[in-house]
Parts: sequence; structure tokens; C-alpha cells
Amino acid sequence: MTTPTPSAANGATVAATMANKNSPHLHSVASSLRSCLDGMLPDNLRNDGTAFQQHLLQQKSRLQTEKNSWRFGLNYLFETLKQHKDWYARNQQFVQLRKDVRRFETHVSTVRTILAESVSKLDLEAGLRGAELEGRVGAYKIMFEVTKIVSSLSRPLVKLQILKPNEASLSIYCDTFVLDIVLSGGEGAVETASLTTVEKDQSSQFPDRDEDLLASLKLLANGDSASFTEKLNRLINRAELAVKFPTMNFEQLELELFTKATEACSHQQYWTVKRAVEGIQMLFKDPFACLPVVEPPRKRAKTDDDTRTGVTSGATAGSTDAAATDRNDRPDGDHDDLNISVHADVLSPLANGEWSGSVSFIEWRGAVALHVVADVPLVMAGPQARKLALVAMRKHVDVTATAPKDVHEDERLFNEFVSWTTPDGKKPISPRLHFARDHSICSVFPSRCSLAMRQEYTLTTKEISGGLNLHSFPIPLVNVSIETLANVFEICGRSLLFHALLLSAFCSRCNVFGQRISAENEDAVNARIKVDVAAAERITMNTGDLLGAGRQVLIELNTKPDCSLQLSVKCQTETTPALPLENAVTLQKLVNTCHSIPLLTYYALKRAVQAKNGPLSAAGVGANGEDCDGIAALEGDLSVAMKMEGESMLLDEMDMF
Repeated sequence: MTTPTPSAANGATVAATMANKNSPHLHSVASSLRSCLDGMLPDNLRNDGTAFQQHLLQQKSRLQTEKNSWRFGLNYLFETLKQHKDWYARNQQFVQLRKDVRRFETHVSTVRTILAESVSKLDLEAGLRGAELEGRVGAYKIMFEVTKIVSSLSRPLVKLQILKPNEASLSIYCDTFVLDIVLSGGEGAVETASLTTVEKDQSSQFPDRDEDLLASLKLLANGDSASFTEKLNRLINRAELAVKFPTMNFEQLELELFTKATEACSHQQYWTVKRAVEGIQMLFKDPFACLPVVEPPRKRAKTDDDTRTGVTSGATAGSTDAAATDRNDRPDGDHDDLNISVHADVLSPLANGEWSGSVSFIEWRGAVALHVVADVPLVMAGPQARKLALVAMRKHVDVTATAPKDVHEDERLFNEFVSWTTPDGKKPISPRLHFARDHSICSVFPSRCSLAMRQEYTLTTKEISGGLNLHSFPIPLVNVSIETLANVFEICGRSLLFHALLLSAFCSRCNVFGQRISAENEDAVNARIKVDVAAAERITMNTGDLLGAGRQVLIELNTKPDCSLQLSVKCQTETTPALPLENAVTLQKLVNTCHSIPLLTYYALKRAVQAKNGPLSAAGVGANGEDCDGIAALEGDLSVAMKMEGESMLLDEMDMF
């Protein structure tokens, strides 16, 4: 056996030291600390061993806390260093493991998605091959799409079952509802659809609900599955609530809600309710709205002498600003491709005075609440949104009460209203401060009138004061009453009517009411009108120099809480020379017949414009001072549906606000 020499041992020590020079050992740290402590000893003890031993004996004779203070400090430092080193190593390992787990979960999810899509495609292809042989490709596609949607919406608390009695029928059922679909022919036309809800061993079926289901299935057959998916999802939400709240009878609650909503609508204008798949459907329809003809964009060569006089250049500027503003104001932040033409003017249903929404049940704050969902988001100014919040969040609110109010309580309720989130974590209420369009050209030339007027509108109000975009909002179930629902209809109806009126002038960059005004028509009156709004109460139009310098006229349109309108025409200043303006009776007849700003402006200014242009143009004015051509012509034009001139064109959906 060979004994290692001191030189070999020293070499091994040096090699180990060289290998671990980047990671100092704990002993080296202790040696450094010992050297530091030795350097702090008095000079008479540093190099004298006997004196140092005596010094140690003196230290031992002291109190226990004093004699161990420096040693305890060293041990504490050593142990702390060791623990921190071990903790850091374990933490780094844990962080790396977490990263690996997340990466593996992503891989598994991706692989699962790919496999599901592949299996779905293979299943579809295999089924289509068999359907082609039997001549029922359309029916198979619809049944396959419905099955896929049902599978994706199934939840742990709601087990959806699918039954296919034959190749042309399909049934979807669970504990609370049964949905039956019957197809006809191999093309897959939806013949009938029915929804039966079951609650406490009692079943209910309503024709309106079946019609709503049939309409969504027809959209599904045409390639649009969003409506059917949303309705089925809301139906499953109700089934899930029935499991979570077994003591509540949702069929009875829906019946009571429909009765209260019907009674509330009877006290309001333009509102109706009917049953739908998701619950209760609310419909707002202004019968006096007049939808314009939207002119398609015209191509023209650009010149250096282009000015804003005329339809084309002014409309282009307005549409460009509107398109840019609309992209910036989208609540979801989704920006369109810049290559999309800014001339793609489209109409919102609200431009025709129509709006729809639905009321269903939802779980909110551990209790059941009503869930009011807008098909097209509601836009409200700050005061209107605050009224709606207090009506919805406070029990039996009287909006006309003059009693002193608790400001802090109102603020708390309003904050709870605007900050509410749905069970899936979405925030349905978001700020909306800007209008999507601030410029438009409206050509008004009724067929029975000789006066043609080209109106150029500019919106001077750039912001909606405290505006909010409401996709949906809650109403606690304990607050639901006929008074509450009537107040909700009143507030929402006034806001919808106001925005529909504003849309009548700004729904697109270039609108035509009646006949199109040709470019060769030199007798057409060009009116540049500035519009100022105070949502949702007042719209004021300033005619500028239309009737001459210093003869500015203000046309004011006021909306009342009961959705009635009041129209007035007056001079801007008292020193303005007397003008032949329409009297109050005629103006009230106008506003009771038509809810369109361009048409109301046309007939309100027609007498004054004809008087300015001379007696020849005023030949249509009767001797009794009333416009014999005005009201009759307006009623005649509204009795016949507007026809779009030119070739057919495709109109997409657009939200003005």
C-alpha cells in the first residue's frame, strides 16, 4: 500500500481549488471571517498564545449571553448562508419545473386540438361520403354542425344528450329542456324546430320561442352559426342555474318576468316584448323613421383644383374621418386592415329606428339576477347611464322623486353597475367618448317638390359626455318590478330614439332622400349645417349663411322622456330681420309624421329658402300661409317604401356610435 506524499496531496488540493475557484466553499468564507476577527483583536493578544488563552478564559467566565455572542453570530451567518443556498437551488429548480409544466400543457393542448380537428374532419368527410350516396348532403352538414356545437357547449353540471331517431331529425335534451329539429329533403332545409322546457315535472312550449329557434337554425343552414350558438349557450346557462339553485322555479320566474315586461311596455312607446329561446326578447321600433338610400362610392380623377364645394370631396373627407374614428373607437380594439376602403358605408339597424335585445337569467354575486343583453350595444351619455344604473341597482326607484338623495350611496351603486363582470370574466360596459362619424352629405329632393336641397352636416360636438358602451347589464332579481322595467324601457328608449335621430343624418357619408340630385342641377340649394348635441335630450342645427349673411337660423329638436319630440325654429339673435319661418302647428305636424333630421330640416327651411330665392320658387306656397306641398308630400313619400337607385349593392353592418 502506497502512502501519498505531501506534494501529491498538495497537488490534488490545488487542482480541486482550481476546479471550484468560481464557487467559493463555505470553509473559505469561514477562514476569511476568522482572519477578519483576528485582525480586530488587540495587538497584545494577536501573536501571544498564552495571553490569548487567558483572554479566552476571561471570556468563559462572563455571562452566557456575552461569551457566546460572537460565536452565535458566526453560526447564525453560516446557517443562514447554507439555508439561502439550498433555498435558491430549490427555487430555481421549481421555477424551471413550472416552466416545463406550462410548456408541456401547451403542447398537450395543441396536440389535443389538432387531434380533435383531424377527427372532426375525418368524421365529416366519412359522413359526407355516405350522405352523397344517399342524397342528403345538406341535412348531414346541418346535423354535424349542430352536434359539434352541442359537444363544445356541454358542461359538468349540464349533461347534454343527442338523439338521432332517423337521418332527418335530431333531438337535444337535458333535465330542463328538449330541443327537436326536423329537416326536410336531402338539401337540409329546416322544416320545423321546437323547444320544450321542463321544470318540476311541468313542460311548456310557446310558438314565439319556436319561431325564434327556427330563424336561428335557418341562419345556421346558411353558414352563420353565431345566433344558434349564443341562444343555446344562454339556454344551457339557465339549466346550470336550475342545478345550482334547486329551490327556484325558473319557468315560473320567466312567466312572471314576461307578464311584468308586457305591462311595462304598455306604458311606453315603440317597445314590444315576446318570448325567445334565451328568455324574453325586447324590440324597439320607431315607425316614423325614414331610411335613406346610401349612394355607392363614385370614382373620379383627382385634380389640383379640388375643393370642398360639392358632394364628392366633402363626402370623402367625412368618410375618411369617420372610418378612422370608427377604428379607434371599437371597444375590442380590433383595427381593420388599412387596405379596406374607407368608402364602405353600411347601415346599422338603429338607422331604421330598430333595436333588439334579450333578457335572461344569470348568476351574479352568488344570487340570481336578470341579464339584459343588447344585440347592438347601447351607447349612453353619462347622466343617462347613471339614471339607468340607479334604476337597475336600487329597489323600487322613483326617478321623479324630489326627496334628498344619498350621494355616496348613488356613487357606490353606479360604480358597481359599470364595473360588473360576467361569469366568464368579461367586462360588458366600457367607455365610449367619441362619435364614429362627424360629417355627411344628405341630398333631399322629394318627388312632389320642386326644391332640391343638398345638406352638408358637420358635427361640432366631438365627445359624448361620460359616454358608455353597454353590451349588457344586470338587474338584481329582488329589484325586478313593473316600475323598474318601465323605467328601464323609458331610459333606454329615449337614448335609442336620440341616437336613431342622429343616425338619420350621419348613418353614411352620402345619403339620398327621394330623388337623386344630379350634378347638372344648378337650382339645388347647398346648405352647410353645423350640428350640436346634448345627449340624449337636444339636437341643434345651425344653418349658417344659408338664408343670407347675419340671418342664421337654429332648428332645435328635443326628445322627451316619453319618446315624444318637439321641433322649434328660431333666429339665432333677436336683431335678425324677420324671416318667413314655419309656425309651431306646422312644425308639430312635421315632427309627428317623420323622425328624420334631413327631412325635418328640409321642410322647416323650405318656406324661408323659397322666399329668399324669389316669387317663382315660392309658387308652391298657398295663400293661407301654409305649405300645401309640404305635409302632404311628406306623408305621401313615407307611405311608399324607399327604392334604391342603380345596381344592387351589399350593405354590411355598421354601428354609428
